[in-house]
Amino acid sequence: MNEQAKQAISDFYNDVWNYMKMEYKPKWAKLYNAENTLGDMIQLTGRYYLGGNNVVDTAGDIVRLLKKKHQ
Repeated sequence: MNEQAKQAISDFYNDVWNYMKMEYKPKWAKLYNAENTLGDMIQLTGRYYLGGNNVVDTAGDIVRLLKKKHQ
């Protein structure tokens, strides 16, 4: 993957994280950005980005996944 694509995914990840902080409980944004899951979350977010998803839908899907794993 080239640097431009990596930067685009990184920007998308940060947008998703910021959206989570605004729209969902802080717990979900913290889990999304936690050190022990960061690599997996970046990879998952990258797949959403490359699949043409938007920030709102990506954040919602990831929060639902986190809720299944952590409730």
